[in-house]
Amino acid sequence: MCYLGRGEDQQEIEKFLTLFKEKLSKPPKSIVVDYKPAWDIAIKRVFPDTMIIKDGFHTVQLVNRAILKCLQKLTNKIYSTPIRDTIKLYQLIKKDNWAGNINNFNSTNKFIKEFKYYYQILVKLYKKEELIEFKPRLNNILNKLSDLNTEYSILLYHELINRLPPNGLTEKNLKYYKIKLRASLSKVMRIFRRQLEVEKKNLKMRDF
Repeated sequence: MCYLGRGEDQQEIEKFLTLFKEKLSKPPKSIVVDYKPAWDIAIKRVFPDTMIIKDGFHTVQLVNRAILKCLQKLTNKIYSTPIRDTIKLYQLIKKDNWAGNINNFNSTNKFIKEFKYYYQILVKLYKKEELIEFKPRLNNILNKLSDLNTEYSILLYHELINRLPPNGLTEKNLKYYKIKLRASLSKVMRIFRRQLEVEKKNLKMRDF
């Protein structure tokens, strides 16, 4: 059926169907339409016994839109929001400058919660001025990271180990190693962020 009416409001459609009805010997068994409510109402009034069938194109279109909407929400939850939170936490850490005052920052992502925790324990380590206090505190933190046994705790663990001076910590090189604490955490957070960005990009490239 080809509709040649002036508009798609209910009254226009009813006029068209009424004229169309006059040319028919009997009402049609079914009429295929899209999802505009005006068509349903008009058809029921002019052809009350006719079956209304929704056309396949618009059905698939609606399903695709619903899927894309769900994917967008999923993308925001899994990728976009954690990426923003990681950037925000990094900026707060940079601004905080090892004072440890980031308690107001919150995130629902478990890894970002971990990064906040890492920073807070590293702040306590950073504040130790004497090597005799620094060494046992560092060992304690390394043990905690090892016990957590998550992807990023192990990553940070190795970063802290790998950045230790080859000949061991001394009073002289302690201040340089303390600078590397932030570099270690920053690298781990960058790795996390990049992984999310790559996964987000790959998801967009997939053909659903």
